Amino acid sequence: MLMYVAVRYEGDPAGDKTPNLELVSRVTRDGEPNLGNLCVLLRWNQTFPVTQQERDRHATVVRRQGNRNPFIDRPDLAQRIWGRECSAR
Repeated sequence: MLMYVAVRYEGDPAGDKTPNLELVSRVTRDGEPNLGNLCVLLRWNQTFPVTQQERDRHATVVRRQGNRNPFIDRPDLAQRIWGRECSAR
C-alpha cells in the first residue's frame, strides 16, 4: 500500500500544496511527506510475495473502483523502482 501511495500521489506542480509522498530509507516523523523505512518495505515485498487472496481482493477492488495497483499485478516493480537505494547498504 505504501508503495502504491508513493507512486500515485506525486504532489501537484500547480501548487495546491498536495504533498509529494516519497519512500525514504530512514524512519520518518509525523508531519513530513515521507514514508519509511524503504529498505524494510523492500525486504517485506520479497519475503512475503503476493498471495492468491490478495489477487482476489484486488480483482474485487478493480471491479468496483476501476483502478489497478501495479504492485499486485507486477510485484517486481518495487525492486525495479527502489532497489538501488537499498542495494548499496
